[in-house]
Amino acid sequence: MSPDGTPSLRSIVGEFGLEDVFDVDLLELGSDDRCSCRPTFEGDSLVLEATDCDDDGDIAGSSRCRRTVVQLLTERDVDAITVRTHGLEYRYDDRAVALLSAAGRFVELLGDRDERLAAAAHEDPLSVATELTRRVGPIADVGLESGLTRIGRQISNSEDVFQSTVGLRIAYYYLDREVPDEATLTDVTELETGSVVRLYDRPDSVPLYALDTVDLSLAAAKRRDLVDGYGRSRTEP
Repeated sequence: MSPDGTPSLRSIVGEFGLEDVFDVDLLELGSDDRCSCRPTFEGDSLVLEATDCDDDGDIAGSSRCRRTVVQLLTERDVDAITVRTHGLEYRYDDRAVALLSAAGRFVELLGDRDERLAAAAHEDPLSVATELTRRVGPIADVGLESGLTRIGRQISNSEDVFQSTVGLRIAYYYLDREVPDEATLTDVTELETGSVVRLYDRPDSVPLYALDTVDLSLAAAKRRDLVDGYGRSRTEP
């Protein structure tokens, strides 16, 4: 029930037993606020099928995709977040999963007490976590209860909080393709397989080997054909 006494969308869907037909979490976002990813929960994992999403399910770069994820996590926590798009699979690291899950808990516990803060938590949960450290009172308590304040304190670099590893959906490997800004490229080697190895020197660490595999460099249409062909080969007698 909404504050003015009218039935809420969630209560209507629940009354008629339509939870399996409508995703109330996403319906509660305006059409301009949500992306067109198709979400599913697979055990303790949130999976976004983003091939038809205008933003490709890019949680790091798309505020709409972040809003979608946070809204989905207002009802439950997950241990993993995976995005599948154009034959590739992106797996987000533990820090991103913890931050987005905490943002979902924060939005749910906050309710309608601060609409500005709730909207900001959907889009930029780390900035909200920082703001909560400077506040006192009931809203600050929600930040502590949800874990958003604590998790925000643990993240020192906001630029790489949404890092992911990537691999072909039918493969059994995932690569971290991030290269630190301070790294210097010193050598490039093309392998017989068509993959490319790049060697970087780092001033404060051991050299970094970065692998660009040939299957990740395929055009999106060719990757989809490869994945579809693999699927048919496993189902046909």
